[in-house]
Amino acid sequence: MSPYSPPSLQFHNQNDTNIYLTSTLVQQLLINISESIIDTNDMPIYDNDNKNSLFRYKTLYRTYHGVISSFVCIFGLTCNLFNIIVLTRPLMRSSTNIIL
Repeated sequence: MSPYSPPSLQFHNQNDTNIYLTSTLVQQLLINISESIIDTNDMPIYDNDNKNSLFRYKTLYRTYHGVISSFVCIFGLTCNLFNIIVLTRPLMRSSTNIIL
């Protein structure tokens, strides 16, 4: 190509190379995913010998669950109370407030 050709024509070969590299990367990714699926199919669903991760999850879940669930419940009750207050006022019964 001549050095004076438009920019869209100058990078035509580079775009072909990028498309080839992208398709190669996608193919390699699909191969890796399929190999990992095959590897995980050989593993047992529940391993009785390795309970460390389950124990750690249970310990963390127990400490945070009470705090998070209490916060969600209090937040939900407060928002529902505000909805009741807003929707019982005749002036606040607009279509926007009802949708919200």
